[in-house]
Amino acid sequence: MKFRRVVPKALFGLLLKRFIVLLSIMNFVLILLYGIGNYQGFLADTQLFLLSLLVHGTILLSLSSMVGCLYSALTKRTGLAVYLGYGGIAILSGLLSFIIAFLIQITQGTV
Repeated sequence: MKFRRVVPKALFGLLLKRFIVLLSIMNFVLILLYGIGNYQGFLADTQLFLLSLLVHGTILLSLSSMVGCLYSALTKRTGLAVYLGYGGIAILSGLLSFIIAFLIQITQGTV
């Protein structure tokens, strides 16, 4: 009887990838809730809370995707798509964070 050898995967890389996906989904849901709030007429404090959560979430997403890019470089992964993916997520989430923080600053905290 032959047994297949299961190659263990790095737990940190797997957790990091799933954390980035979770943060991306959370930020998308927050953007969706903010859009619904504009249409439904949420209170200004509620929309400000959603925007501040979105700023913190995008900063965390940007930092974690930079860590993912650094981790991929340290484990010597050769795929260019991995670096483009992590780098693109880091750049886009950082840009989104600046846009949302600018929106909060423009409105002086009252949406």
